[in-house]
Amino acid sequence: MSEGPSARRHACEDIPMVRVKTIACVVLALTVPAVAAQVLRGGGATAPLLAYTGDTSLVLQTPGTGSLLGAYTAAGNPASTYCPTGTGTGKQILEGDPSHPVNNPCLGTPSGFGSTGLTQPHFVASDLPLTTTDYATYQANRGGTKSPVQFPSLVTSIAISFNQPHVTSLRLTEVQVCRIFSGQINQWTDPQLASALTIMPGMAPPTGPITIVYRSEANGTSYNFTNHLSAMCGAQHLNVANQFKTDAAFATAAASYFPSYGRSVGVAGDANAVNYILGNVGALGFTDATDSVLAGADVAKVVNVSNGVAYDPMDVGNPMPVNITWDVVMGTSGWVPVVPATGCIGVVDPTTYATPASGYPILGVSYLTGSGQDNGAVALNGVRTLLYAPWNPAIRAATATVGPGTGSAFLVSTAMTMTRMDTCVN
Repeated sequence: MSEGPSARRHACEDIPMVRVKTIACVVLALTVPAVAAQVLRGGGATAPLLAYTGDTSLVLQTPGTGSLLGAYTAAGNPASTYCPTGTGTGKQILEGDPSHPVNNPCLGTPSGFGSTGLTQPHFVASDLPLTTTDYATYQANRGGTKSPVQFPSLVTSIAISFNQPHVTSLRLTEVQVCRIFSGQINQWTDPQLASALTIMPGMAPPTGPITIVYRSEANGTSYNFTNHLSAMCGAQHLNVANQFKTDAAFATAAASYFPSYGRSVGVAGDANAVNYILGNVGALGFTDATDSVLAGADVAKVVNVSNGVAYDPMDVGNPMPVNITWDVVMGTSGWVPVVPATGCIGVVDPTTYATPASGYPILGVSYLTGSGQDNGAVALNGVRTLLYAPWNPAIRAATATVGPGTGSAFLVSTAMTMTRMDTCVN
């Protein structure tokens, strides 16, 4: 995956989402001091980058005050750094892939997870649950008796970004979303789309084909977006587009519909997808909400079918209750149990958040992953407490970058306890 450093803007730039701008400016105004000699090195997914660090720049970051990891350090825990690599590369680093060492470059800087000579990262963020391949690769590289750990951390939103200079707002129903991404609506002049468009006074409606912008590589954003499409558009709900599949590769998930698109273009990396949309009139695609808003892209409101309310993608809503399933990884045709069962790999079933009853309806769940063994005596307690940080009530209360208006929300489950961390992380 390749995303240039210019793809992300400093979070204090002028953006339409006032709350996010204010949060990001407060976060970036201060630097968290190191309170312990051990610095925890991690990184990975870019979707929760604002939540974790307070900034969406693709550089090696020291989390700011008010961010989740900043609040973690301010509570008396070790300092940390976060290297945005994307979910796929983050997983490879966790798994000990020789071609992706711990000092693997971040997306926008030559510095890696810390370039400290570590043999394994302290934590990795991922927008995709561990798969059978991930688990097998981890054990092959790190030892057959060793295993990764995985815990749900946040819910994030996926925006529908677009570029039409004379359209002041785009308010999409779920039927329209399904028809756009299935190619049933492939022109901006389609009468089925007219009700969604608010045109600038005195200007003509947009014309020409809709250019569908999608991620060309397998990634968590595509997985969660197609998780929504396959559930909402299929027979169990709207029954307007039945061929979507839930898959990390959009070209696979929507393969049946590509011939119907007016135009389409695959772009590697979320920030590059946002940049393509910003630079090409007529483009429309799915992107991480915080990336889109902080880059200044126009984003659609989407009507939740359960209550008929149109939501901005930054309005994820209140903390989301979830049921966590333990000791399974994602296989090619379902969930596969891991042996031995340790209670240390937790998954939120994607079907349970595919069609939420309230709030913005296109969501994904992010995870924090790590190693169950070999964390070292100095870092051990820090790794345990960091993986638990999204569930720690005091740290949650001190975090300004998660909650209303931020594009992310905390999760709620009685299954997540510090006792579990002490047992799982050694």
